[in-house]
Amino acid sequence: MQDYIEDTDTGIYRITPQGKVYTQSKLKIAIVGKGMKFTGNYKHITKPERELTYTLNNRGYLSVGIRRKTHMVHRLVAQAFILNPENKPFVNHIDGNKLNNDVTNLEWCTCAENNAHARATGLHRQAKGFKAEWQSEQHKANSLANLKSKAALTDDEVRYVRRVHKPRDAEYSATALALKFGISTAAMSKIVKGETYPNVV
Repeated sequence: MQDYIEDTDTGIYRITPQGKVYTQSKLKIAIVGKGMKFTGNYKHITKPERELTYTLNNRGYLSVGIRRKTHMVHRLVAQAFILNPENKPFVNHIDGNKLNNDVTNLEWCTCAENNAHARATGLHRQAKGFKAEWQSEQHKANSLANLKSKAALTDDEVRYVRRVHKPRDAEYSATALALKFGISTAAMSKIVKGETYPNVV
């Protein structure tokens, strides 16, 4: 499988099937003539390729910054290499390891499929007044380490939860969605009510 390459005005970005992301920045330099008068033309200089710096967010996922926007690495890999004919919104780590962004470990899925996978790998939940159960203390520690006290969702995630939210639903209640995204139920409730992220429509 060949690497995915995107050539933009600001740089060249390369994504590998193993989940690595590289960039070659481009510099746009004005060409001047006699008397330092601008000729109206530019030349482009491409810097040597370098691997982007990865950031581990408080939900346990690796992210990189591209053109002043944060991107989840697993989504970049899935978008580059995995077809999504059903337009499923989530990317699942098949082995449950959020740091394993190899294309063979990723699959597109729905919220319900992702939640079912979470149950299959140890975390079970109920629709209302849920009680989380873990298969082991280590799994509990790993799961709780990914929880966060306040909302920090992307704009697309905010739009998604507002669109699918259904009160007291087994898959799409505020409680169920909060567990899915690793935030508190109170934070999720504020998101779906529009009390937070008011500018996201």
